[in-house]
Amino acid sequence: MYRGTECRETLKLAHTKANIKYAERLRGEILNAIALGNFSYAKYFPDSTQLKKFGLQPRGKDVTVGDLLKQQ
Repeated sequence: MYRGTECRETLKLAHTKANIKYAERLRGEILNAIALGNFSYAKYFPDSTQLKKFGLQPRGKDVTVGDLLKQQ
């Protein structure tokens, strides 16, 4: 759950024991970051379609003050 919404992202990894372990560790890392209040959706899932839903910009995209003022 992120911001009250259930989110399911695909990692696009082969179904192997090592990748399953990786996904489990990643999930734990994400849950911990959410609990601590420092989770960045764009950092973990930069190509996600959910970013727009949460009003976030993909990582690496420069945002100007003018862009922010236009959103007001």
